Amino acid sequence: MKIIVGLGLPGSGKSGQLSRLSGLGYKHISSSNLLTEHFCQKSFPTENDDAVYCMKNGTLVCDDVMLSLLSSKILEHIELYNNNLSTEGIAIDGFPRTLSQAKMLDEFLNAHQLSISHSILFDISEKTSTQRTSTRRTGTERNDNGYSPTKRRQATYNEHIGQIIDMYNNQDKLTVIDAEKPKQETRKDLIKTILPYNNVPNHLLDTN
Repeated sequence: MKIIVGLGLPGSGKSGQLSRLSGLGYKHISSSNLLTEHFCQKSFPTENDDAVYCMKNGTLVCDDVMLSLLSSKILEHIELYNNNLSTEGIAIDGFPRTLSQAKMLDEFLNAHQLSISHSILFDISEKTSTQRTSTRRTGTERNDNGYSPTKRRQATYNEHIGQIIDMYNNQDKLTVIDAEKPKQETRKDLIKTILPYNNVPNHLLDTN
């Protein structure tokens, strides 16, 4: 089973691009969706919940919580794959975000005789990140100290991404895709990275 991880600034489009890999048989796992599901299952999530605070303020949820949620979902897909109910593999979005998370993910996968096949960096500038995320906000993002969750996420990303890139580059698993380009071109570059040939099915290039 193949494992793909997507990296990139907020607004890089990694979530949308990776979710479209379902057309190639990949199951999309989004860290933000896992956290949302986790909170929905709790009877009374409160502002005092560390993970709730982290999500609202753009800081990192602790490694143990994230790996626990992610590993449970991966194990579900491993079982499906082993029973021939899942085809190609898994596309992980939003994890890892730190070097320690990347190492923890590698250790978990190795324990199940798996490894990451591709690490895809959807590369955009911070300016583009800000522009794209601002179009999907309602204007209520900025908090009391004037430092928005998006800016905090960008700062956190910039603090950690270099080490993650070095790790995957040293493992010869890193591919950088120019995500400043139109969605269709970015998607074509992504699929060409994953497929062992250059015949990209046209229906996968639909940006709608």
